[in-house]
Amino acid sequence: MGDVDLADLDRGYWRLYADNCYAGYEAGLKPVVCLPLQVDKTRFSIEIRVPADKVPQRQNTGWDISHARRLVHALDAMERNRDAMKYVYSLDDAQLLAIGLPVAFTNTLHAVVWNGDASQPLFSNYWSGAIGWYRVAYDNGTGQCREGYPPYGLTDSFPTGGYITWARYRPIIGVLGQRLYELNNTPNGESSSFMDKHYPGLSASTSAQSRALSKFMFLPSLVGVIHK
Repeated sequence: MGDVDLADLDRGYWRLYADNCYAGYEAGLKPVVCLPLQVDKTRFSIEIRVPADKVPQRQNTGWDISHARRLVHALDAMERNRDAMKYVYSLDDAQLLAIGLPVAFTNTLHAVVWNGDASQPLFSNYWSGAIGWYRVAYDNGTGQCREGYPPYGLTDSFPTGGYITWARYRPIIGVLGQRLYELNNTPNGESSSFMDKHYPGLSASTSAQSRALSKFMFLPSLVGVIHK
């Protein structure tokens, strides 16, 4: 890519968050396993196979790419309303977000988060580029047992998070979106298994409702990208 500006948010801070303590664990073996209780199959015990304190801590861990989708809308709003904010609130450019910030975040998505494969694109779980596990043994207060998201387990945040609209800054982002559209509409065994594993929300094997919701988020971001 050459010398370009990159952007990150809360870089390093989120290494202290329990959801991210396995960011440095990149193996396919589940670090914890949920085992249903014999007396009540709706309840589980947790078997720890890889203790968190044995996982190298990544010092640069920031946002995960699912939550970071907020950047798409926030940066778009700031960009569209820059002149209005300057006029209404008597602000100058120095008081607003840097003009090149959306491009810098797009550069990071391209150079750091994407795996570099245009044929079978995948995206790291973390904005820092870490592909390690996310939300291992996550407890959101429901009493459910969740084993966590494996490496590249959040990759479907790319088509459903609005990131493809950043193709206006780097056209390759649109190329990746178009490739996913093709994979999603090609009845091929290899592409189907790839989508089933890495883009389950768009996969034909998911429920009709889940797929409809995912496509509702995915397809609008392709406007101006898909060329017939």
